Formats: sequence, C-alpha cells, structure tokens
Amino acid sequence: MITYTQPHHMGQPLAALIDGHCAAMRKFKAGRWYQGFKFAAGVVGSIRCAEVTYSSVNGWHWHSHELLICDAH
Repeated sequence: MITYTQPHHMGQPLAALIDGHCAAMRKFKAGRWYQGFKFAAGVVGSIRCAEVTYSSVNGWHWHSHELLICDAH
C-alpha cells in the first residue's frame, strides 16, 4: 500500500488541492520510472481511495491511498 500526499498550506481551496494532486498522479504514473517499477513489480491493477481532512492550523489536506495488485512471477 502506498500513500500519496503533497505540501499544502492554510487558505488553499480544496478544489485546487484535488486538481493538483490528480494532475501530479497522472504525470507520475505516465513517467518512465513508474512504468519500469510497475513492470518489475508485476503490477496488474490497483485500488485507490481518497482521504480528506481539515484542521484549523493547516486547512484542507488531501491525500490518496493505493493498494497495488501484483502478479506473483
């Protein structure tokens, strides 16, 4: 299981955090390193969920958890 997060600060709108996170995930997963990792680990699928929290100190915090499903080879 992997948890993805990003820096954020008080005052950032939640929609901007979500948009930035999703754009970064698309770019990361399309990249050469991740594609090589996926092949080497035998990743055949994944399940991802989002978690959103809020605090009066840091504001909105968005991150996602991903369970990788790998083929034992």
